[in-house]
Amino acid sequence: KQILDSGGRRTRKGRRSWRRVYCVLKDLSLAMHKDDSVAAVAAASPDAELRVHHSLAGPAPEYTKRRHVWRLRLASGAELLLQAASQADADAWVEAVNRAAAWLSAQALPAPVGSQPACAFARPLLPSGPSNLPIAEQLIRFREQVASVKSELQSLGASSGDAPSDTSPAAQPTATPATAAASPVVCPVGGAERQRHVAFLQHELVRYRAYMQLLEAEIASAAPTPAVAST
Repeated sequence: KQILDSGGRRTRKGRRSWRRVYCVLKDLSLAMHKDDSVAAVAAASPDAELRVHHSLAGPAPEYTKRRHVWRLRLASGAELLLQAASQADADAWVEAVNRAAAWLSAQALPAPVGSQPACAFARPLLPSGPSNLPIAEQLIRFREQVASVKSELQSLGASSGDAPSDTSPAAQPTATPATAAASPVVCPVGGAERQRHVAFLQHELVRYRAYMQLLEAEIASAAPTPAVAST
């Protein structure tokens, strides 16, 4: 069920109905098939396909009309609700989508420069192609992004505390001149463009922290277990 279109615009009521599909996640592609038979999925092109680069999946506890529903927000700002067969399946989907996005989302690019007013907010470009960075370097990049987003929120006079906090030392890097965002023109408090900018940055902070948590867990699980001496 789609609830927001690209750009975060509310989906028209006639297009917000539930549809039964069979989903297959491969790399950054979430393929949707109407026929859930193995033969059909293997032989046919998907009926629909979503790119999950720079996406964020999570629970949807506020949606109470159906059970086992999870939320998926795409890089475009579109948002969907998906229902799994069980809560365990919903949790597994959330983790799988976020892990794919954390491993494979490429470096965000600066927003294009145009003739928009100084206070107009322009989203950065989020490439759909996969990243080739090793997981450790990907984690470093996300830490830098967290520092940059927090710096930008501070320059806008907004708090990063609106997003879930992470007090671990690894999650609190110091922004460097190479990674910190340039201070933007501060728009009037309460202005629509500023509100959009702050909301986007706060979402990005949640997203990057979720990616960091997954990658840190992956690295920790792959680390060799220290030998235990016995006497």
